[in-house]
Amino acid sequence: MLPACSTSTMAPVIPPQVRLAGDVHALLWSLDPARHDGHPPADSRDRVLQVVLHAVEAGIHGAEDLRQALAIEPDTLGGWDKWRRHALPAYEAFAARVRRAGHAAPSLRPSNPARAVFHVMGGTSGAMMVEHVLPPDWLLPAAAMIAGFAWTLEIVRRRSEAFNRILMTVFGPVAHAHEAWRINSATWFSTALVVLALIGSPLAAMVGLVVLGWADPAAGVVGRRFGRIRLVHGRTLEGTLTFAAVGTLMALGALWLWHPELSLAQALAVAAAGAVPAALAELFARRIDDNLAIPVVAALGVVAMTALL
Repeated sequence: MLPACSTSTMAPVIPPQVRLAGDVHALLWSLDPARHDGHPPADSRDRVLQVVLHAVEAGIHGAEDLRQALAIEPDTLGGWDKWRRHALPAYEAFAARVRRAGHAAPSLRPSNPARAVFHVMGGTSGAMMVEHVLPPDWLLPAAAMIAGFAWTLEIVRRRSEAFNRILMTVFGPVAHAHEAWRINSATWFSTALVVLALIGSPLAAMVGLVVLGWADPAAGVVGRRFGRIRLVHGRTLEGTLTFAAVGTLMALGALWLWHPELSLAQALAVAAAGAVPAALAELFARRIDDNLAIPVVAALGVVAMTALL
């Protein structure tokens, strides 16, 4: 009789391409300006490069492109930060290949001050459009036109690599490397505009846009630089608390400025009802892009709170 074998105690077998993606991801993650301590990680790079070389010898698809990117000496590019930025597209292309094969491979979301400023400007200008420019019955047509244009660009760039390269060059300063292969954040944001318009509450739409514009980049900055207590999906307690606090304060300021009919207590309740659920959405929404989940959840929280007031 064969001895009973318990599969529950067996360690899971990690595919080599997943292990490779994890090693390269860890190296590039450590070089993010918000985390890098200034010490050149030459030993870590050499170790990862050896892993990549073994992957090339094993015939893993995409490993050769990784090898070519990682083999370039940082000094020839002007330092480790420029080397990191040079290697990012190669890693994201490999990670996309791993995901298409049905495995998990994380994307890198490096700190990007220009993107954070763009985020704030987008959320703030959207809120101002809702409050001062567009009448309520124009919100849906305007949002639909913006979303239609964004999704048209997505379709065209999927069919044309040259057009995709042009878009990534134009928006490179504010884009993540993985957006060359995935639906970009601006497209999800435009989709959120349509959902906000369908919700039918300009006040809720305004709060959702303010929370997205200010709280999300603030949480990213604090989480990357000061985050120590890990939660889920790469998020930190410090970043999540920052999201809730900044979102509440900025929404409260917007309500005080544009909706004086609300008392301070009412405005605070509405602001928190938008920011706190949005912070939870940012924490747990793994398969839904932040730029879609955050404003929609914030707006729904506001709708629920205003119904109670």
